[in-house]
Amino acid sequence: MELALRPQGRRRILEVFADTEDGITADTLAALSRSIGDMIDENDWITDAYQLVVSSPGLDRPLHHPWQYRRHLGRTVALTVADGDQTREVTGKILEATDEQLLVSLGEGALPVPFERIRHAMIQAIL
Repeated sequence: MELALRPQGRRRILEVFADTEDGITADTLAALSRSIGDMIDENDWITDAYQLVVSSPGLDRPLHHPWQYRRHLGRTVALTVADGDQTREVTGKILEATDEQLLVSLGEGALPVPFERIRHAMIQAIL
């Protein structure tokens, strides 16, 4: 799960992004929304007016877990990769994703990228 609390006018928006390796259903998201809303209200965690938004992450959300990359095999990913004290940008198709590393196509070859070196990753939208 990923949470974001941001102001919008006189109220706050609490965004919750939930997903699993097998995907997530609308019914599961609705149940999660009810449960989170009840917990917030019962514990007075947010005392001002707020709106709760529970959804699955879209293509505009960064990837964080190896299983997220496996769900996007064959798609193009844009990576920011740590390279010593600097970072570099890498864009290519996801060929493979193990629990330790990502294999990305680069032209005629492939680049193995250990997950601990990935600083940011986004699936590229197909236009």
